[in-house]
Amino acid sequence: MHEVDILAVTKGFGAEVVQRAVAERWGQSAPEDAAKYLLELPADGARRGALQNLLGTWAATDPKAASVFLDQLPANVPREGLAEGIANRWAGQDPAAALEWAKALTDPEARKAALASALGTWANSSPAEAATFAAQTATN
Repeated sequence: MHEVDILAVTKGFGAEVVQRAVAERWGQSAPEDAAKYLLELPADGARRGALQNLLGTWAATDPKAASVFLDQLPANVPREGLAEGIANRWAGQDPAAALEWAKALTDPEARKAALASALGTWANSSPAEAATFAAQTATN
C-alpha cells in the first residue's frame, strides 16, 4: 500500500490501529524495515503493540532473524512482550531452539516471560516432552 492509501483507509482510526496495520502489511515483505520504522515513532503503547505484532509475525517465518533484531534493540525499548511473542512462534516450529534462546536473554523479566511462553506452546503440542524439559531445567 502507498502512504496515501493507508491514510485514506485508516481515517478515523486511532494511532494504534494505523501503526499495527502499517507494521503488519509492510512486515510481510520487509519486516526489518517495518520494525525500524516503528522504532522511529513515539515510545507509547501503540508502538509497543505494533512491535509485538510485527515481531510475532516475523518470528513465524524467520524466528532467528526476529530474535537477532530484538537483541539489537536500544536499551530503552522494553523486551518483555516482544520476547514472549517471538518465543511463542518459535516454539511452534522448534521448541528446543526457542527455549535455548529464551534462556539466554539477559533481561530477567523478558527471559521469564519468553520461557513461559515457549514452554506453554510446547506443552500444547507435546506435553510429555515439555514436562521432561521443565523438570530437567528445574534441577539444573
